[in-house]
Amino acid sequence: AAQNQGQAPGATATQEQLYDYVFQAAAFKGEDDANRLRKRLEGRGLRTRLQKSGKVQLVMINLRGTERDADNLREELKRMKLGAPIQTSKKAVPGKSRKTAR
Repeated sequence: AAQNQGQAPGATATQEQLYDYVFQAAAFKGEDDANRLRKRLEGRGLRTRLQKSGKVQLVMINLRGTERDADNLREELKRMKLGAPIQTSKKAVPGKSRKTAR
């Protein structure tokens, strides 16, 4: 049988660490505007929530994924003309990683 030379076992399918990210996509004075944006984002399959901060409504996006998923989200928000989101949290998901065969 052929030995893996200089590679960790199973190195062909790399394990990518999953994280729970929270991004602030936008802030609005009114709840109506915030909810309109939430509907747009959720229409793209994103998980959102409203968070009140003083007098403004923050549109937050929850994402569980890899660094690449977070980068893709940032790009998607730029394409939606929302600018770069503010990452407010990133926590490693314990014991979970995604196998990628790329």
